Amino acid sequence: MASSSRRSNTSSRAPQLHKGGACLNCRHRKIRCDGRQPKCGQCAASTIFHECEYYGQGMTKTRMLEEQISTVERRIRELENARQASPGSPIILTQPYNTLQPSQGNSRNEQPKNMPVQVHQVMWTFLRHCAELGFFLYIPHFVQSATSSNLVERPVAALLSAAYLWGIHLSPSPDIVAWEGLFLAQAVNLASQGLANCPSHPYGVIQCIQAEVLLAQYFFRNLKMLEGKYHTSAAVSLVLSSGLHKIRSQSGGSGSILREARDAIEEGERLNGLWTVVILNNSWTAVDGSPSNLSEEDSTRIDAPWPLDINDYSKLPHPLDRTSHTIHRFMRGEADAGTSILALHTKASILFEQASLFKSKLHPGMNSTQVNHFKATFTSFSNVLERFIERLPTLQAMLALSTPATAIMIHTLVHATVITLHLPVISLNPNSVERMDKAALAITQVLSAMNITEFPFLDAILGVLWSAACRFLIGRVSSVPQPQQAITQQLLQMVIGALTVVSPTSAFVDYELRKLRGN
Repeated sequence: MASSSRRSNTSSRAPQLHKGGACLNCRHRKIRCDGRQPKCGQCAASTIFHECEYYGQGMTKTRMLEEQISTVERRIRELENARQASPGSPIILTQPYNTLQPSQGNSRNEQPKNMPVQVHQVMWTFLRHCAELGFFLYIPHFVQSATSSNLVERPVAALLSAAYLWGIHLSPSPDIVAWEGLFLAQAVNLASQGLANCPSHPYGVIQCIQAEVLLAQYFFRNLKMLEGKYHTSAAVSLVLSSGLHKIRSQSGGSGSILREARDAIEEGERLNGLWTVVILNNSWTAVDGSPSNLSEEDSTRIDAPWPLDINDYSKLPHPLDRTSHTIHRFMRGEADAGTSILALHTKASILFEQASLFKSKLHPGMNSTQVNHFKATFTSFSNVLERFIERLPTLQAMLALSTPATAIMIHTLVHATVITLHLPVISLNPNSVERMDKAALAITQVLSAMNITEFPFLDAILGVLWSAACRFLIGRVSSVPQPQQAITQQLLQMVIGALTVVSPTSAFVDYELRKLRGN
């Protein structure tokens, strides 16, 4: 009987895959793959891995990124073999510009004995998540320079250290994470020196901007708000001083004090750097109500085209059109060509920042003229917001164009903007409660469609957005009729559950969760 049972179980198993037959997702996740096509069982059951890809099926986006990473690893192995007597042994990730020594320790007061850090592991980890971290540079160029044996061609020290810092921070290996404090100190030190370390580097300015963005994101995630705002301001300052906000301005000229871009991709890096900094600035100034580092004054007004996907610049048949008053025209509801994922994220951040200002515009003692002006301004802005939401690609459509974490970010941001806008005006606008009900439901639908436990990184700003939805739902539980209270409570628990999942990896999200529970 036992023998018969074993034979039966064996015959019911999926056929044994030949070596190398697993799909790319299962390979990276190191799980068993049944090899089914067009989609294996593991990918079909996952809410994250929508594309199930096998070698030999053509050059997909995932495959292209994988080949770029393979290039990194091959180049690193070449460097390891050149420096190590024993090929394949770990290479110590030394400080590339010798500003710190391992003997200085780290912020965790830990100093592993050997501290072997695999370069390819750290860089791979960073590149896997760089799109969510605000990385706007062209990855193949960055990979090529980061692995070059020629120090002159390598990225500026601040950027390389910031990339390593994030790769270490997101690493699942405790031995690698133990280096985090050391690389944080180095990255901050190098960023503080700015362009002084690379006065003649051909990409010094744009790479310093990228380093500041990465550091700002790191500090916000870790609840270091002052440091995050400092590096955000530094990024804005570099953008404005280098004239990136006037690239292809209708006023003429390149708009930038930098040398002329060598090709469309380099100009694309500059444009995407500009708009990435706009997202960072708008999102976090809206959180605490601090004044924005950007304005519509002539000197700081953005007269640059909306960004494209970085891979699309080289496909343009002709240079981008010149423009002016880019944000102002968007806020007036004018049609434009800003439909890329980065452009949609930027527009959502603009709307979020503008919506956060309405609370300060409403105050007791307003006369009828002021109230009417407020209502007219509010209605105009609300219409722009609603049109943007109507035209926004669905979550599923966006997943085909971006990473899942970015799709969650954009959809959550725009629906939380509705709550941010309408919450202060409930007494003035009878439609506000209905609008916020729909927005809170949309936020929970995003969470229902995605399994966020599979995400090693989510933008810390989600902590604020989810908290806004929770505060509205808490108020609704006691005000809706009895039959709807259970549904509202269920939605509330879903959003609190999201905060609970992310809080262990983000001190900022944990802070928002503790505030919510304290209230």
